[in-house]
Amino acid sequence: LNIRTNPGYLFPVIRMYKQGTAFTVLGKALGGEWFYVQAPENIAGWVFGMLLETDEDLQAAPVIEPKDVQVIKGRVTDAQGTPIRGIGFAIVQGTGERPPRNDVVTDNNGEFFAFMPSTASGMWTVAFAAIACKSNVWKDNNCSFYKDEYKGNVEPPTITITLPVSEELVFTWK
Repeated sequence: LNIRTNPGYLFPVIRMYKQGTAFTVLGKALGGEWFYVQAPENIAGWVFGMLLETDEDLQAAPVIEPKDVQVIKGRVTDAQGTPIRGIGFAIVQGTGERPPRNDVVTDNNGEFFAFMPSTASGMWTVAFAAIACKSNVWKDNNCSFYKDEYKGNVEPPTITITLPVSEELVFTWK
């Protein structure tokens, strides 16, 4: 389990811990995907929430605003304005074998918040990448991962942005 300096895959790892290590959850970032934790030795940092195992409601944690980041905010709704949860996006700069990449998933409000280093700049592509099992676009609850099991697609499939960006990115599930 990696503890990072800020919420997102583009931030350095402070320390790695083995499965089963106990953490104290101090808060969450907007979107509820990343959690600010205190680890053994009083080390504090950010952990991707899907990697935490607990019986507690992690979404009840208070929101903590990370420092020294820029945020890309996006929203996915259907044509009627209903929020679409569980839609994954990849935020990538450039091409090649391992271009800088961050990943986000829409929350229950159909929103995502991608935390980027304050030093990140230039052109980035925000692209539809996945549909989570928790998404409300599945025809049933089987989550079989076959394309014919969900209805629709994200429009536009990609948006190119230049950092820093202040406007919200808007996608429609059609």
